[in-house]
Amino acid sequence: MTKFITYYTTFFCLFFIFSISISAQEREDTPASFALFFKNEKADTHLRLYYLQLSFKNKQSDIALAARYADSALALGKNYGTRDQWIYTNLYRAELQEIPGDTLQTGLMLKKVAPLLKETKNSLLHGMYYSLMAGLEADKHNLQGQLNYLKNALTHYENANDLMAQGNISMKLAGYYLHNLGNSDNAITEYKKALAHFEAVNDKTAINNCLREMAVTYNTIGNHKEAITLFHKAIRNSESIGDTKSIARAYFDMGNTYVNIREFKMALDCYEKTISYAEMIKNTTLLAYSYSMMGSVLFTEGGSIADIIDYQEKALALFKEAKIERGIAGTSLSLAQSYTRQKDYPKAYGLMQQVLTSPVTRETPSYLSVAYGIYADLLLQVSDEVPDISHLSNKDSVINLYLDSCRILEERIDNPGSTMRFWGKYAEAQEKMNDYQKAYNGYKKYIQLKDSLENIEKKTEIIRLETDFKYAKQQDSLKYINQLAHQQIENQRLLTLQQQHKLQLIHSESELRRLNLLHAESDLSLQKEKGDNLQKMLTISRQEQQLKQASLEEATKENELQKLRIRQQWIVGLSLLLGLVAASAFLLYRNKNKQNQVKLELERQVSDAMLKSLHAQMNPHFIFNSLASVKSYISGNDPKKATNYLNNFAALIRRILHSSQEGNITFEEELETIRIYLSLEQERFMDKFSYRVLWHSKISPDRIMVPALFLQPYVENAVWHGIMPLKADGNIDVEVYDEDGNLMIRVRDNGV
Repeated sequence: MTKFITYYTTFFCLFFIFSISISAQEREDTPASFALFFKNEKADTHLRLYYLQLSFKNKQSDIALAARYADSALALGKNYGTRDQWIYTNLYRAELQEIPGDTLQTGLMLKKVAPLLKETKNSLLHGMYYSLMAGLEADKHNLQGQLNYLKNALTHYENANDLMAQGNISMKLAGYYLHNLGNSDNAITEYKKALAHFEAVNDKTAINNCLREMAVTYNTIGNHKEAITLFHKAIRNSESIGDTKSIARAYFDMGNTYVNIREFKMALDCYEKTISYAEMIKNTTLLAYSYSMMGSVLFTEGGSIADIIDYQEKALALFKEAKIERGIAGTSLSLAQSYTRQKDYPKAYGLMQQVLTSPVTRETPSYLSVAYGIYADLLLQVSDEVPDISHLSNKDSVINLYLDSCRILEERIDNPGSTMRFWGKYAEAQEKMNDYQKAYNGYKKYIQLKDSLENIEKKTEIIRLETDFKYAKQQDSLKYINQLAHQQIENQRLLTLQQQHKLQLIHSESELRRLNLLHAESDLSLQKEKGDNLQKMLTISRQEQQLKQASLEEATKENELQKLRIRQQWIVGLSLLLGLVAASAFLLYRNKNKQNQVKLELERQVSDAMLKSLHAQMNPHFIFNSLASVKSYISGNDPKKATNYLNNFAALIRRILHSSQEGNITFEEELETIRIYLSLEQERFMDKFSYRVLWHSKISPDRIMVPALFLQPYVENAVWHGIMPLKADGNIDVEVYDEDGNLMIRVRDNGV
């Protein structure tokens, strides 16, 4: 019995795609700014330079050791070197303080540096200061302050013509626009600026980092094709410099992109390469996430459960080794699902006990929702394998409690796809517990959400196809223009060759004429004739050249006309598209209004029907006669009978009102209402008749749903039209029994 598998598998794919944020590899060489301030210094004679070089060397591997070396450089005092070197050393130390997130100490150090900056006009120092201040504003969530400092830093770096620093600021601006404002267009623009700066200084490590970050952004906004292209480019660049760490991260991110477009085979290939490179560089974190993603993808595709569990167990062991709590919680949930599919319920139960008590799970709504769903699924399937579960006396109630908790969290998270899958599995669970009313309601909500999501997906696919079509048309137009330009260049080349040949011919003819004049004056007349022919040829050559020039001008005009036609086609296409969008929006708006009107009319009709039904059920004559009976008991000094009669009358009224609201009730509730009604009528008519309500069916009456008060009119008819005219005592029998596979109901009296 499999439950909730597709729903939670999809969740974990999305979770692991976005749960890890792998930062770019930082440069380990000496920064350009250092070389600028200490270009005339030597490490063997100047201690400050020596300490700073040691700090740079250990910055990536041991930040604490790097900070101690920087402190040693500061301990030499401000007079040990130039003023700008002293300011640079303080700023560098503040940067080291910012890396582990000690914003308090970073702020104090920058506050001390601020007065010193007034003594220098060095743009690099001012740029470093504003960049660090932007980081402090980011920690305080002051978005406007962060943006202002970043722009000031960029201005100073532009004045200093430091392309590398400009690229780094553009990267920070891209992150600001993407993560704080959700503006992916501005983020991509900044990434492109950063890439241009890094390419200008030929820093391939920075180039690879920028390419990967830009690819991840394209993946986030759904441009998966461009993202994959950039990942491949980053991998090629990383291979050229032997940057194994960057290669591994690029393959991992590209695998996530393939998961988004459901190219699972390509995704698995990328994760396998990531694992290979991660093992080479001994990156435990990346290795853990890669194993986890391998298991999740195989789970989604219905792969071998043994392979899935093997990958997930490897991932869990690595997460525990690296002490990554979110990874431990997420992988434990995935592994519990796999154990449940394998029917290894004790292991699944043990993992779920750990996950449900984990602080990470309790503090993360998305984790907790998944945990509740998986645990409910486990409770449904376990029988005797887990004593703690099999001994539960109210197992169905516990399952419903977890399902309701999962539903509340899903509605709070507000993910339509996730909520749709929940209702589908919720309906299956209720059906297994024989609660068909809840199962029916769950299926209705599942179908509604599914239809809504399918409409959204269809619209998205139409937009994507239109975009691809426009892109293809644009590429075809550019290709045609390029071919036309190439053809014009080729025509010009041929024309030039033809002119050269003609000039050579003219030169040859002139030489022949000169020789003839020298050798024989007698041939003068003949040479004159040849001269006339030569003049004619020159005239023809000029005419041909003019024709070629006119042809070239005509081709140029044709090219301009073609560009104009293309521009007109774009304008017409965009106009048609806008008109189509406007018409679609109008039709959707009109249809929605019509649906709302129909819905309101149906609700009004239902309300009217409910009022009419209530009026029919609460017979005014019966109520008046019942109250008259109570009055007679009171006037006859019989309060006990009056009290009993009034209690039964109130119980009947409550049941009628309750049934009017419910619509469908159990047969047992309907029969109880009949008993109360007959007892009231029997007492009011002084035991003139007796009655029996008999149930002979094998099916329990509390498991059959019937329309509310459907039997009461028949019984009332038997009392008033059968028994009341009878002078002798009467009998009324209400029997329910099985006959030929049908449930039969007989209302019988011995009246007239």
